[in-house]
Amino acid sequence: MAADISREIAKLREDGRLQMLENAWFKSPTTGFDSGDTSSSVNPLTVGEFEGLFLISGTFTALAFLLFFASLLYKNLSIIKQWGRPEIVKQYICMVIFKRRRDANVIYPEVDNV
Repeated sequence: MAADISREIAKLREDGRLQMLENAWFKSPTTGFDSGDTSSSVNPLTVGEFEGLFLISGTFTALAFLLFFASLLYKNLSIIKQWGRPEIVKQYICMVIFKRRRDANVIYPEVDNV
């Protein structure tokens, strides 16, 4: 099948119809852009054209950070309420460092209600 397709493409190339099809499909006469066109009529993009995009992405990044921080506070609300007790603070720090409650309770085994 690949040989048949290659043969037909070769026939189109010999007839000149392949070039005609390429011109019809891939080169639009309305664009006015040519590979040799070096005129300065085309303005380069600057940061100013993207300020809306930066504003939207910055806003949503800040919103995502605030939602993450709020969920983190809500998740650790019981620890925040007991933050004044030094043994709770030390236990929580050990839990964060060791990721295991068993290791944290070695310091204060009487604190098991966190």
